Amino acid sequence: NEFLETVIQLIEQSKRRIGISTLYVGCENYPEELKLLEAISQKLQKSCRKDNGKDNSFNAHIHMDFLRGTRCGSDGISSASMLRPLISNGLKLSFYLTPQLHNKTSLKHLLMPSRLKETIGVSHLKIAIFDDTVLITGANLSHQYFVNRVDRYFCIQNHSEIANYYWSLLQTIDQISYTLEPFNDKDDSHPSSISNLQHPLQFKSPFIDISNANSLLNSFINSQIQQSKSLLTQKDINHSTYLIPTLQMAPLGVFQDEFMLSKTLSFINQSLPNTPIYLATGYFNPVEAVCKIFSICKTSKWHVLTSSPAANSFYQAKGIAGVIPEVFRLYLLEFLQKKSERPLLATSLEPKEEEEVVFEYEREGWTFHAKGLWFGHHQDNVIDKEILQNPNNIHNKEESLSGTIIGSSNFGSRSFYRDLEAQLIIITSNTILSTNIQHERQKCYQYSKPRNSAQLNALVKSTP
Repeated sequence: NEFLETVIQLIEQSKRRIGISTLYVGCENYPEELKLLEAISQKLQKSCRKDNGKDNSFNAHIHMDFLRGTRCGSDGISSASMLRPLISNGLKLSFYLTPQLHNKTSLKHLLMPSRLKETIGVSHLKIAIFDDTVLITGANLSHQYFVNRVDRYFCIQNHSEIANYYWSLLQTIDQISYTLEPFNDKDDSHPSSISNLQHPLQFKSPFIDISNANSLLNSFINSQIQQSKSLLTQKDINHSTYLIPTLQMAPLGVFQDEFMLSKTLSFINQSLPNTPIYLATGYFNPVEAVCKIFSICKTSKWHVLTSSPAANSFYQAKGIAGVIPEVFRLYLLEFLQKKSERPLLATSLEPKEEEEVVFEYEREGWTFHAKGLWFGHHQDNVIDKEILQNPNNIHNKEESLSGTIIGSSNFGSRSFYRDLEAQLIIITSNTILSTNIQHERQKCYQYSKPRNSAQLNALVKSTP
């Protein structure tokens, strides 16, 4: 429960601002979800002045996807309706709706079931800002992620530049999102440019029309680039670690993830040849363009990890969604078999000879949702416990570059072409940080099983 406890602690400690962007907030009345809701509520109440006015020095903002954030659970409650009472205490709630659904008279909007519309595109960002501390993850704020779903979490403390970047991003996306209005029994004239038939909710139109989103985001990006340049030109600073935030928002014309992934892999290929690369995603479905980017690293062997069907979050789902886990296994087998269209893969001596393999996460009672990439010259399956236990005694340790990419992207078709994604590239020569990144990666792979082509094919054929 470290994820939940960390979020609650950061909420309680915040003095100036809380900004959260997530696909949705859990609303099924699980104890963990209620504990989070109570922490947010208590913080907002404490931030109000004694005269019942709002404390303008404290800002609280939660941003979600419109479709997922207004989807009702079994009791008819959604993230939006659950959090709406907190608006009166100063919480701002905003919801992104993919541009293709802004036209309420379109056939897609009129004929597609609400849940199916989510396949068109969502806001998939997973970021939280607490004053000058940032928590970047691939997890949503709901019961499964607090209890038995594997994911990744990086907490960057007391870093005003990166916190201001993500806060500004949240405010920028807010301008093209719908704002949930407080409920008012006496006023039937609330501005409502879009509604969800399942909800008696009123939404205020985006401040800037979605057609101008690209211009808005480019202005934000250019402003951030200029600020970063000023940091890099500061003299007498010995940087051991670089943080590079990137965005992929294809519906809005932003393709930073795609560009920077190519640049990062080109750097690895040139400066760190033969270094192993580890890639994890709960939903492995790399399109041709992504495979070409992966193949930039000519000599590196890739350790590709994804969920087994039993560890897929759609396992035993009702209806057609129940076949999704097996479909992803088919994608994995297809990737393994198309050697000419992918990079080199890790090899295994099991069962009888060295063969290329992929890895499936399999742990009873757990689902796998971790996503990201790791690289660097590390002795495989070894953790330098001396560094972790005695961080000051590192003078005799050889420094070498390593790093990771963490964020919301699954490196598939949706991430590259449909959804809004945010990643953070971390490159470091800091031995302690490098060792901790390696340790985190090994924990993700702890319950993984290598599968060669024959083994995976047999598992596919044995599926009813």
